[in-house]
Amino acid sequence: MTNERADQELARLLAMSEEERERYFCALPPDGTSTLLVEHLLTKPQTAARDELIKRAKAYWYDDFKSLNPSGCPKMTLHDDLMRAGYGDLAANVVGGLYD
Repeated sequence: MTNERADQELARLLAMSEEERERYFCALPPDGTSTLLVEHLLTKPQTAARDELIKRAKAYWYDDFKSLNPSGCPKMTLHDDLMRAGYGDLAANVVGGLYD
């Protein structure tokens, strides 16, 4: 999948309601990554970067099974995105396997 195609698909997923996303992914294993990650992100002060991370988590961008992330390594992407946002403590959770 090209980056442009992946960006389009991410935009489509982000535009879906949570219920629509659940139906879209209903055949895949249940997800704990996005739920726990969102809970942890909500403890941080509200910023545009935090809100973008939450949107991506809810769209399964960082999930090993459900992700349409073109990198093929959603956890590495999550780690990098958290570091860029200044959330080194949450990035350490990725390395420690908390979001697996």
